[in-house]
Amino acid sequence: MIGALIAIRPMLVIWAFGMPMPIIIAGVLWGVGDFIGAYGFLAGNPIDNTGNIAHLSGMAFGLILGAFYRRRAKGKMRNFRSDRDREEKIKIDERVMSDWEEKYLR
Repeated sequence: MIGALIAIRPMLVIWAFGMPMPIIIAGVLWGVGDFIGAYGFLAGNPIDNTGNIAHLSGMAFGLILGAFYRRRAKGKMRNFRSDRDREEKIKIDERVMSDWEEKYLR
């Protein structure tokens, strides 16, 4: 999920490590932590029992899928915007809107 969100919305602010930060920074920090853990495991001195290699491969797979999704979604958004621009605008009489506000909002 982290990898996919990094690819789709890199500036999404999340709460990580006790502070708000963009997900791209949080992802780099998590990746570095997992890389250190994987290095310790491969060197024969495991730091803990976390599946760091699995986390790194999941992040890489998420980045790939997120990049694919982002490219595909951008193409659909172009089509959506052109369809939306062609739609007719709905016009509401100002008096009708004022009457509705008086009746339901006060």
